[in-house]
Amino acid sequence: MDILDAISSIFVQQGRSIGTIMPDVVLEEIHRDDLIITDHPVEKGAAISDHAFKRPEEVEMGCGWSNSRAGYEGYAQKVYQELLSLQQSRKPFSISAGKRTYDDMLISSLAITTDASSEYALMVVARCRRMIIAETQTTKLASQNDHAQPQKTAPTVDTGAKQPQAKPSGSIINGTAGFLGLFGKSGCWFPLRSDPGFAPRSDPHVLWCRSYRVGQVFALRVCVFAAVALALKRKLSLPVSTMWQ
Repeated sequence: MDILDAISSIFVQQGRSIGTIMPDVVLEEIHRDDLIITDHPVEKGAAISDHAFKRPEEVEMGCGWSNSRAGYEGYAQKVYQELLSLQQSRKPFSISAGKRTYDDMLISSLAITTDASSEYALMVVARCRRMIIAETQTTKLASQNDHAQPQKTAPTVDTGAKQPQAKPSGSIINGTAGFLGLFGKSGCWFPLRSDPGFAPRSDPHVLWCRSYRVGQVFALRVCVFAAVALALKRKLSLPVSTMWQ
């Protein structure tokens, strides 16, 4: 008599299943529900706990299949391949155990034991764990006309690729440079910043302008200085002559 036939009178399969696979006999079931309580060390005293969360449920089932109960050779090997395929598919399934039913389960471990007494039988310890599946939802935001502050709350709109454009500053430097450009210009460039010559021409954050001949550059600086002096004179109501001393 087969070993599974000897113990089937004690542990009889009663609606137990792993997915769609029905075991011939269930030897053992271990149900595990764990609650994780977080610990945080403090400077003095014991560790404090301020949070707790439940781990996914786990169940471990010791099942058996026998060629003698199926009536043909190769039945145990066939069930073994079905269990391996179920594990490799990574698709959630349901488990019916003696005490409860589990949904969204996956096989995390399969342990097979074969000895002299179970050569023609399949003894499996299957450890399964529930998957926590998140559900996503798509919603449509209201139009920009319905937002009190659309610049902050309205959804982004794809307007295509944009080329960076230079922002006109309207300063006296641009006007003076354009005026001096009537007298001719050379082909070199210089940056109007404290480290001239070290910033690349492609840097969008550097203000570049056309340089002129040495005399024109000097005249440009004189005009800038005169404009600053005039602005200070208007602000402080001082004579122009005192600003040049």
